[in-house]
Amino acid sequence: MSARTVWAGIVRSPLGITSLALVTLVALTAILAPILWGAQAEQVDPTAITQGPSAAHLLGTDALGRDVLARVMVATRLSVLLAVIAVVIGVTVGAVLGTAPSVLPRWAGRPIAGFVNIAVAFPGLLLALFFAVIFGVGTTGSVLAIGFAMAPGFARLTQTLSSAIAGRDFISAAQVAGVSRFRILIRHILPNIGEPLIVNATVAAGSALLAFAGLSFLGLGVQVPAYDWGRLLGEGLNRIYLNPAAALGPAVAVVIAGLAFNLLGETAAAALGGRSARRRARLPLVARSGAPVPAQVDGEEVVLRVDDLRVSFPSPAGWLTPVRGVTFDIRRGEAIGVVGESGSGKSLTALAAAKLIETPGHVSAAALDFCGTSLLTTPDRALRGLLGTSLAMVFQDPMTSFNPTRRIGSQLAEAASEHQGLSRRAAMARAVERLQAVRVPAAERRVRQSRTSSPAACASAR
Repeated sequence: MSARTVWAGIVRSPLGITSLALVTLVALTAILAPILWGAQAEQVDPTAITQGPSAAHLLGTDALGRDVLARVMVATRLSVLLAVIAVVIGVTVGAVLGTAPSVLPRWAGRPIAGFVNIAVAFPGLLLALFFAVIFGVGTTGSVLAIGFAMAPGFARLTQTLSSAIAGRDFISAAQVAGVSRFRILIRHILPNIGEPLIVNATVAAGSALLAFAGLSFLGLGVQVPAYDWGRLLGEGLNRIYLNPAAALGPAVAVVIAGLAFNLLGETAAAALGGRSARRRARLPLVARSGAPVPAQVDGEEVVLRVDDLRVSFPSPAGWLTPVRGVTFDIRRGEAIGVVGESGSGKSLTALAAAKLIETPGHVSAAALDFCGTSLLTTPDRALRGLLGTSLAMVFQDPMTSFNPTRRIGSQLAEAASEHQGLSRRAAMARAVERLQAVRVPAAERRVRQSRTSSPAACASAR
């Protein structure tokens, strides 16, 4: 299901229609209000100072005789713009902090994860006030304060979403193909967590509006001569006994705009959750070895040597070793079959040979060599030349082996581009050739399709 289908589900919902209408109204007001009412909002009238509501001034006037309603409408642009900028800063910084442990070495990633865990424990408003003191009073300081206050929440969300995606088969396939961790993050993980991040950013925009109004009300936000809803609310409260409408106008504007963004985010989250439940993938893994390996090894016929392989995982009762004592050799041109009931360790054996057992899992063996190279002692960077060219893995379920946000052809061509230096055109031609070799019909059309648009093609590509 595409993003268009998700938004179509939002439009069909009464709550979704209401939220879209409110967001559209706020957006149009932000664009048109300074053009239509800008001059009226700045016009000083000494004869109409601090007047109550009237036909000429529906919300009355301020201490300089300026129309309060016009100022509320004009303030929409600055209020919404600052909230959006703060959300962008929060999402960007949060995504960087949340994905850093996946890209950086463990010794550098763990302190960042610990910092995020500590920052999440503090209330967002407290963090905003803290950063406001650091960055100073004013518009720029408020934007940075609210943006950085939102960052820990988005960092935690990014960590959670990334962890869920990192265990999928297409990530493992990219690792076996020798794709770097940074490229896996950019091309595989971030596109798959973009939708929930956008949905949460929409909800956060409403919270940012309220936060900006609070800071400006306290005098820490927008400063004169500029004004936003929070500043107008503070000025109105100073004269609430003379003209309550002057405080009611910006308060209603904050509530409507915040409600619009929150309702839109909640509706999108509900639609996204329904879609995710329908497209939840299965995760069984079956490894197969087969074709001759093209790498040359002087004086050595064994391609893969496994001797006394053990795969262990920690548990409250101690270390559990589901795979132990596995020994076999695969010579050039041979194919072997590993037979066993479900849960016997067949997939773990293949994953261990492909260097896909992650911490806290532990792999040990008397020998685990591929083409004369030890897979246990050789650094990952040195092994990267073998991955995707000589050592590969075919997963059982093509629906989880392909990245749903990328086209089939680009994923098939990735190994050729990464290891053989082929141009994009040549790599795509090679992908078409490989599909034709396994008799996938309409190969030229299949390479331009995504996983979600062509499940039948993915099944054929298996």
